[in-house]
Amino acid sequence: MLTKEKVLGFALDAGFHKSRIASTDSMEKVLSCGQYHAEGRGSFLISALSCYRDEPDDLSKQNNPHGLIAPFARRNYYGEAAGRMKVVFRRIMEKTGLRKRDGRIFCNSRLPEKILASLSGLGFYGKNSLIISPGLGSLFVIAGLYIPVILEPDLIPLKWEEPGSVCGNCTACMEACPVGAIVRPGILEESKCLQYKASRYMSFSDEEKAAWGSKLYGCQICQDVCHHNKNLKYETKISRGDIGPSISLKKILTINLKEIKKMFKDTQMGLSWVSARAIVRNAVIASGNRKEPAMLPYLEEYTGSDDGVLRESAKWAMDKIRE
Repeated sequence: MLTKEKVLGFALDAGFHKSRIASTDSMEKVLSCGQYHAEGRGSFLISALSCYRDEPDDLSKQNNPHGLIAPFARRNYYGEAAGRMKVVFRRIMEKTGLRKRDGRIFCNSRLPEKILASLSGLGFYGKNSLIISPGLGSLFVIAGLYIPVILEPDLIPLKWEEPGSVCGNCTACMEACPVGAIVRPGILEESKCLQYKASRYMSFSDEEKAAWGSKLYGCQICQDVCHHNKNLKYETKISRGDIGPSISLKKILTINLKEIKKMFKDTQMGLSWVSARAIVRNAVIASGNRKEPAMLPYLEEYTGSDDGVLRESAKWAMDKIRE
């Protein structure tokens, strides 16, 4: 017989740091049809895999500045989490006789993963619009599994907490966002968010360029100031898609777009929606904010580009260095 305890044990054995169970029966009482469309009667296993790593954030050297990579993108944690969930499902199939087509694994999908995580008790919605879980902070990825088996949920009855309500009077994330993307507690305006723009090819305003700093990919300023992300200890030791905490800006600016896609293949930055041109734009802007004269010859190559975004960004970056 498959029990909640067995499923949670499978997840723990697979290396997930925290897991919870939510049933479709109990969720229907909380979620409206407009928010959630049930797959049928069954249960969701919702698990967290830490992307925190105790390591240097910047590997820059003299005359060789680097662009910084946000922790969640330094390794392919999403691919790793999905792979570990497959191991969990195989053990469930062995116990129950379920077939592969009976379950659904999801990670970074279109399902309302953060809602499921909140309702299952895995964590709570922070004011920065991310799920925060004690001991893991917000530095983890969510993976889930749906199976057509009713298991006892971890929270009875499920209770919906308004985004940001558990944060109390703390507004550190809202105040720290340099572009004001957190417009209300728990509500993120994507069109303003630097993380949203990191993978999409578009022009940055001068204010956004300055706020971008020396990042190459990923922005987590709102997470850096959150007290829940202090003194974390859970780490996931993996090498899948390992690109490290920073990458040489010179390297990015001296290879073509095809080489960039090849360089990041099978990494978090190699996903289909991450534009290679956006990565080059990020590197150009980061070079300007580094204010390292050694980058001037590399930026000069882009000032004559037919690409307006890169041309304008390179001129801005050179002006910043020359200041």
